[in-house]
Amino acid sequence: MRIARFFVRRDSICAFVTLLVVSILAAGCDDRVTAERAPVRAPRAQSSATVTGADEVFATIDGVEITLGSVTSAVTAGNSSPSVFAFSAETAGVLTVVVRGQGDADLLLDVTDSLGQRLPKGRSDQDLNDDGGAEQVVVTIPRAGDYRVEVLAWGAGGPFDIAAGWISFPALGRDPDPDGLPTDATELVPGTPIDDQIDPSSGDLWDWYKITAVDAVVVTVLTEAPEGDLVIELYNDGEFGDYENRSDQDLGGVNGNESMTVQAQAGQTYYFKIAPAFESGQTIPYRIRVGIM
Repeated sequence: MRIARFFVRRDSICAFVTLLVVSILAAGCDDRVTAERAPVRAPRAQSSATVTGADEVFATIDGVEITLGSVTSAVTAGNSSPSVFAFSAETAGVLTVVVRGQGDADLLLDVTDSLGQRLPKGRSDQDLNDDGGAEQVVVTIPRAGDYRVEVLAWGAGGPFDIAAGWISFPALGRDPDPDGLPTDATELVPGTPIDDQIDPSSGDLWDWYKITAVDAVVVTVLTEAPEGDLVIELYNDGEFGDYENRSDQDLGGVNGNESMTVQAQAGQTYYFKIAPAFESGQTIPYRIRVGIM
């Protein structure tokens, strides 16, 4: 099976930012934006397998089975059509995935949750030993559930070998983060700031927020954090694998102060992910605000 994914990056919309920042800090409110949850499109159906121990089928794609501890051959069509291997873990544990290209393709390896959200340490684009097709990851799977391994290529794809190893380790398990998924995003309301924090020690690795535009408006989201380095990532509804836009501006020379502006279309829901710029393990308290024009 092939799931289309596009590496899209758009420049920030600079117009109106100064005026909007002033209006947000003044805590103005407007009823043209609602915080009601919009339905999220489910990922396309995929072949899958349950991971419990060695010598079992780890995952399947187009009828090709990957057996834990064995090398399997497959093909990826490129960055717009990755090979996606879906699997279900019965416990928390440690997943190892190794990929080696059989041609000139420059491969990229991702381990994600069922929504396409990349897990911590879940990306490999290392080009080991100067080989563009040589990638591997060791990823902690935090709890039982559905996950995916995606093999992509920068440009044209090609054949590759893939192998996986699994260690069931329930003691590594963490409780779900209440706002760690876009489907559990906190509603943003103009004029109502929210105080929160990133706390990796408790499994709070990032926070999701959303807002729905009733009319065509300009939406600006701001973070204020006196300590720590934050980024804001913008995602479209149902497309949570790669961000649409990203802010790492460090406004006023403060690493945690960020601004994201988007020209919102009427009826569309926009998702904002607040995350550390680096996986430092630091606890980062912050305030988030939203304003519209």
